[in-house]
Amino acid sequence: MRGDAIIQQSRNEADKMASVSIPVINFVDREFEKERLLTSAERERLREVIMEKFEALGREQSLAYVELQRRLDVLNHNHEEMTKRNAYFLPRENFEQFFKDFGTWRDSVNAAQNNQAGRMAAYAIGIIIIFGLLNLISHYWH
Repeated sequence: MRGDAIIQQSRNEADKMASVSIPVINFVDREFEKERLLTSAERERLREVIMEKFEALGREQSLAYVELQRRLDVLNHNHEEMTKRNAYFLPRENFEQFFKDFGTWRDSVNAAQNNQAGRMAAYAIGIIIIFGLLNLISHYWH
């Protein structure tokens, strides 16, 4: 009994979803009738409206072209200014190379100064020892 109810329900749903075919020819015929009923004045007015639409599109495109050219000029000017501003700065590679070379130079200068300071300290100690010995000798020699 229950299966019959399900079959009946699916038939009802199928009937509801059934499509109806409508001939398209009627719509086309109606459009032809409307076109035949247009008077020459209406046709002229329709032609004017369509021509105004095309002219408006043309004006819109020319205005868009002018605006695009203006924006391009602004971008080119900004690019030129940015290039001038960036001319005062080193590229990153040159900056890093400079500090690498500077570090090497600074290390060599520091090494030279340390060697010279060591030699001067040794000379100073040697001179102090010599003066100390001379002082001792002169003290006991008399």
